[in-house]
Amino acid sequence: MWSEWSSYMNAICHRPGTQIRTRTYADKRAAMAAHCTEHLEQQQQCTLEYIPKAVHRPPYPCCACDEAKFQFTFQGLWPKQSYPKDWSPEHLHWFDIIGAVHNEEYSFNISKSTAGAFTTSRNYHLLSCVTMLGPSPNWITELHHPIDAGTDIGIQYDGPKRPENSRKPIAPIVSSNQPPPFANLNIKRIMVQDNDLSCPMATWSECSVTCGRNGIRRRTRTLLSNHRAVDQHRCQSLPLEETQPCYLNLCRM
Repeated sequence: MWSEWSSYMNAICHRPGTQIRTRTYADKRAAMAAHCTEHLEQQQQCTLEYIPKAVHRPPYPCCACDEAKFQFTFQGLWPKQSYPKDWSPEHLHWFDIIGAVHNEEYSFNISKSTAGAFTTSRNYHLLSCVTMLGPSPNWITELHHPIDAGTDIGIQYDGPKRPENSRKPIAPIVSSNQPPPFANLNIKRIMVQDNDLSCPMATWSECSVTCGRNGIRRRTRTLLSNHRAVDQHRCQSLPLEETQPCYLNLCRM
């Protein structure tokens, strides 16, 4: 009996990709003895009308002036109830998390670094991370769906390792029926590191009027001139002046 068609492989927008389905002999020994020659794999072309994409938000500037440290916990989810096909508990595993903290202009590139905690700042406040789904040689997972690294042929993560002769672009593994999440990612802020960017506020000034209830008083502070954060791009949201109304005795007529 044929399996269901696989998810789309190497299909980009309206450029055709490939789907594969397989079957096995009920009695492999009998089939080998009878020299059966039926095909055990079929392929067909497919076209994606739509590929789900991450929601794009405009790059609003980060106005934080302090650095923050976060703890990040990755919990792999690969139960038999959600993924019964080819489920093999003795081979399922996850590799170390690989990630980077970056800004909007950074294109995430995998580097040989792992992290269970990370620090963000005004300039580096976005996080990207991936992990490999073992035993597949070229499947990884990110926030929205699994990804095929395009190095091996086939749709089974535990199938024979057949290198792709022409390497394909890294692409999401999508299908008409999206699978349940492969993992939970929990991010918790554990520390805010004060950078001591400014001097404390000065004392309040004298009231702007000598009598009456329409006065204003002010106090100011300055950024530390020798701090690396003092430039035109950093901490523009840090208030350097505060005002409040002041009330004096009624003016004499």
